[in-house]
Amino acid sequence: MTFSRNILFALFIAAFAFLFYMRSASGELAAYRDTGELAVVSSTLSVAHPPGYPAYSILGKFFNTFLVSGNPAYRTKLLSAFSAALAAALFYLLFLRMDMAGASAAALCMVFIFSKVNWLLAIVSESYSSDLLFVMALFYIAYFMKAYPRKLFAFAFAAGVSMGVRPTPVLAVPAFALIFLTKHPFRPADYIKSLFFFAAGLSVFLYLPLRSLADPPIDWADPETLERFIYSVTRKAYGHGLDKISDLYTLRETFLPQLAVFGRALFFQFTPLLFISGIAGIVKGLKNNLLIRALFILFFVTGPFFLYISGMPANEHALVIVEAAYLIPFACFFVFAAYGLKKIRPLVAAPAVLLCALWLLFSNERVLNRRKDFFARDWAENVFVSAPRDSIVILRKDVQLFSLWYENLARGKRKDSLFAAQGMMRAPWYRKQLLRRPGLILPPIELVGDEYFQKFISLNSNVFVTRHFEAGRDFYGKLKPRSAGVLRGFDTPSGDEGLNSMFFSGEFSSMFYEDFYARELCGDYSEAFSARGLEFYADGDFRRANELFRKAMAFDPYNPSLLYNLAAGSYESGEYEDALRYYAFSSVALAKQYRDKRTAPLIDNALARNYNNTGAVYEKMGKDDEALDWYKKSAEKDPAFAQAYYNCGVIHWKKKDWAKVISSFEACLRADPQNAQARRYLEMLKGKGGSL
Repeated sequence: MTFSRNILFALFIAAFAFLFYMRSASGELAAYRDTGELAVVSSTLSVAHPPGYPAYSILGKFFNTFLVSGNPAYRTKLLSAFSAALAAALFYLLFLRMDMAGASAAALCMVFIFSKVNWLLAIVSESYSSDLLFVMALFYIAYFMKAYPRKLFAFAFAAGVSMGVRPTPVLAVPAFALIFLTKHPFRPADYIKSLFFFAAGLSVFLYLPLRSLADPPIDWADPETLERFIYSVTRKAYGHGLDKISDLYTLRETFLPQLAVFGRALFFQFTPLLFISGIAGIVKGLKNNLLIRALFILFFVTGPFFLYISGMPANEHALVIVEAAYLIPFACFFVFAAYGLKKIRPLVAAPAVLLCALWLLFSNERVLNRRKDFFARDWAENVFVSAPRDSIVILRKDVQLFSLWYENLARGKRKDSLFAAQGMMRAPWYRKQLLRRPGLILPPIELVGDEYFQKFISLNSNVFVTRHFEAGRDFYGKLKPRSAGVLRGFDTPSGDEGLNSMFFSGEFSSMFYEDFYARELCGDYSEAFSARGLEFYADGDFRRANELFRKAMAFDPYNPSLLYNLAAGSYESGEYEDALRYYAFSSVALAKQYRDKRTAPLIDNALARNYNNTGAVYEKMGKDDEALDWYKKSAEKDPAFAQAYYNCGVIHWKKKDWAKVISSFEACLRADPQNAQARRYLEMLKGKGGSL
């Protein structure tokens, strides 16, 4: 096949991939990580979170400006689809340069197109697909271009621009150095010249101070001075939230579990056949192929080494953060698989690889076809109907916050209200942006934690928060919040108007979805109905409380705290069999939650509470022996749960087993020395000689 035909076929692959991705992409904002923020940045030329992503922002603005239809989120995700499609075409050309047969190379590109992580990131407005395109283009330049030192200069310029998409080239420096220093003589003068080309590409970062001076809708870290610019590009202005997960764990608790998850994902990303061929490609390539050796370095640095330094636990929340980082090492492994297959006859290799591609297509289609994904849009609309005019809504989670920013800043909805990020409200640069809102009063920056937000709520009216708002145990007790749709307000009466006005354009139940963010948003709706139910519960209206708890369960039937509430409401209504059933469901849901040294005590305490309350139901039913068994089980699950020992003592009192009454009350006081009832009854018994 001639060079021109190769290019034409590569473009055909790119066109197919692009149309395929856009077929499975939602027409609205995807509920995924930073998509809302980056859609705003791309459509308004704002400044994104550190390190700023200036090249991605400019490319995103191009797609937002020169496409004739679609909302900003849809136009921005076209950049991801376009980048992933060009990456597929580039892989095809790379495989041909590796002397792979055209049919086998084309079939392998289908595997790449349908692979899970690549497909997922190609249909959201994130920078990962564009990053992959730039990184693979850099390897193509470094390894296959002939003219030296001109290719070094082209590489340096492209690397500088690529840094403005994502800083992955920094991690790839050892791999690129291996290629250049092996293929070409080291001449310091050439590398000194290349620094000028690199600086020219890197000049894309001038976008950050220039746009910051214009006060765009999002001006993260306010990088308009040299000090603030360095503060931004070095990511010192970022790390208030998810990046801090790793601080809670030791390396032993994170690396090996994450590596195991990475290995399983790698195995199923490519199917067993291509996984084996990838391993074979590594073994053969490390011996005799420079490109494979260089890509293996990148694979190791962006895969196992990245997991090592990230320190993320293997829980569901952390995994969804780390998953996007799999794209680069998986792309490297994709090349290894091609190298392992290239000597196999195309009449055998091409059909086998195509079957792998079809298997990936059908296995991933159900999860990754997001055409009907309206979670982010509906969440924003339901916040809007929950908040009255001129509200201040404080949010913490990224998807929830950025969905509101997108609808508010990019699409111009609810301009009367402010949607603020809790984790940044004390940062000087963010305070500067918040004060653009007329009439807003900010507490002194010296105040911290709950004190800061208590003061903020007292200084401003119509303040609302979501269920993710971080606060201490006594925060809500002092402020007495009341439910308001999906929000909680502090100076407005409760009502069901927000709940009754919610809008859903799909099946909003966590039981139907594997996607983390879809299930989390289902949980938000569940908590909204549950919170309103608790208010009726506190007022003694258990019938109405149970109605709302059951509505909440429709959104998230696996929520243990909701099931606990429903059990408590059933108990108060005299529906004891239902109470036992819901306590059992709650215990099953708790047992399925992720356990580590941080979460295990919380889960065990909740289980102990469930077991204790199960015992209370049996006791109410007159089944003291069953009740005693559950009280003992509660104490075993959480030895610090004083109420379980006290309840054991009560049952023993009924049985007149005074020795066990004394031992139970003594155990209760060891767990809770302030328990006045246990102390009074214990003193009464001992005063009577140990029996009554």
